[in-house]
Amino acid sequence: MKRIIGMLMAVCFCFGMCMQTNVSYAENWKQIDSNDYGRVEIDVDSIKIVGKETYQVWERRFDADGMLQGKSLNEYKVQKEKTGLYSGLSRILYYTQNGKLHKWEGATFHPIYGNSNILAYLNQNFGDRSIQASNWTWIYSSNIIRYSIDTSSIMKYNGAYGAWIEEYDPYCMEGIEKYEYMRKEYKEDKQGRLWVRYRYYLEPGRMKTDPWEWELAKDNKMYPTAEKEFAFIKAYLGEK
Repeated sequence: MKRIIGMLMAVCFCFGMCMQTNVSYAENWKQIDSNDYGRVEIDVDSIKIVGKETYQVWERRFDADGMLQGKSLNEYKVQKEKTGLYSGLSRILYYTQNGKLHKWEGATFHPIYGNSNILAYLNQNFGDRSIQASNWTWIYSSNIIRYSIDTSSIMKYNGAYGAWIEEYDPYCMEGIEKYEYMRKEYKEDKQGRLWVRYRYYLEPGRMKTDPWEWELAKDNKMYPTAEKEFAFIKAYLGEK
């Protein structure tokens, strides 16, 4: 009898939690993204459309050793700019900590860039299919850093070219991000000189949205691979 009562109490508790947050713990998990830090999965049965190109979905994150780091209910909103600089916004509504469910008070939206695999999955399956999943392609490796470009983010607009670039440093000190992401823009002047700048720059937990000043790429230590990136972009677009 105690066992039956305990089971009923557990069912009532779970039902109450689901009613409170208006979400489902369906446990139908699909891996969406992974890298050297771990992987991200979403519960596809929990996906809920809450507005035009706006979605809610439960996610869970694992570290590189496969240990569960946490779960959260995230809300995504497609907001693609004409230039393709970023493709949406996201915020955390609820999260689990020490086995308990917590509401993220005052949750605000933050910009995410176009290679968000979760946003692409939601948009491709339930939206207007305007967002592509990321497609990272290796460009160049120095003695330390590996440089890759997201081909799905390549755009040409107003005489300039743009793409998201990933820098990976496996030898970073502990506590420092091994991956860095930046949206770069490139343009050539009448003399054929290449100019480059950072348009968006991702840092842990936030994105810098103020564009940097245009600088010549030649012999510029801040943009050591700009010419390789630009040559790849033009070739990808079928330009000489």
